[in-house]
Amino acid sequence: MKRRTIIFLLLSILLLASCELVQDQPPQGKVYGVFIGLDYRNTTFTNPADEYGRLLPLKGTLNDAREMKTAFGHIAGLAKLEMDSYLMYQEGDTKDQSTYEMITVGGTPIRSYASKANLALLLDALTDAIKEEDLLILTYHGHGGEDVLFMAPESNDDYDIELKVTEKLLKELQPIKGRKLVILDSCESGMSVPASESSVSLVRSPSLSDWFDTYFSDKPYAIPPVTLFTATAHTDSYEMGDDHIHGVFTLALLEALGGSHDEDDGFHMGTEIPAKHNGVISVDSLYRYIKQHQKLPLRTTIYRPASMYQHPMTNGGAMDFILFRL
Repeated sequence: MKRRTIIFLLLSILLLASCELVQDQPPQGKVYGVFIGLDYRNTTFTNPADEYGRLLPLKGTLNDAREMKTAFGHIAGLAKLEMDSYLMYQEGDTKDQSTYEMITVGGTPIRSYASKANLALLLDALTDAIKEEDLLILTYHGHGGEDVLFMAPESNDDYDIELKVTEKLLKELQPIKGRKLVILDSCESGMSVPASESSVSLVRSPSLSDWFDTYFSDKPYAIPPVTLFTATAHTDSYEMGDDHIHGVFTLALLEALGGSHDEDDGFHMGTEIPAKHNGVISVDSLYRYIKQHQKLPLRTTIYRPASMYQHPMTNGGAMDFILFRL
């Protein structure tokens, strides 16, 4: 026990004394955004791993996806970058995909209905469109479980909606060039954050010896091919609001980007960007803002017990991921 305490103290000193590191940044090209939101009013899917059973309708996820699209589009404009944004959604009780508008990527028409098949078509089309200097941001707002997301049902097949994050989504993203950020606002989303040779998962391998071995490893630093940024670790993620509802994590993220709400004008983007630090917006600056400002505690403790709490996670490691230079 004493040895572990000493290791922990040494790591703390080294981390506090270290300089801020950033990934090598290629010339900033075009920004692509995929924003996914589902309310689940058209599915009767029952999640056997969920104590509540059926996927209950969600009230804030469509607000999340639509306003994230607006916010990132505004930031890209401030950075003088061109951005193509695609909203994929499921809304209401219909499964009729013909009621959803078409998305066109490089001449490929795709329904905006947020099914697994349509998302796969969109990512495949983006593989041909995105270049090395480009940035892809994909956000998901919906139900989740351990390393799984729940997409919209195809026709009457309610039971083919599970999208495995590690086995499927991240593999579909691998052929896409450029830098990639995936933001997940769903329960247990941190279970999809993998460990690497240069970082550890706080959910899957929290021991001090893992920290020590990784920090002092002589292996080359490995930048993750896809950066994940999640609402929570292994707990639930929550929605909040009265008339206008949002995910707790997404609301803090919107505020970090300069978004705000009022009764008269609804959602709008302001001139100040709280997450801007030294002229840039990065995953680290967004992470720090959310930890400090989200409307739920990060954890429950003996001294401050909380029935609802969530702690955001990322797999960025020591190298910060710059998204925009302003």
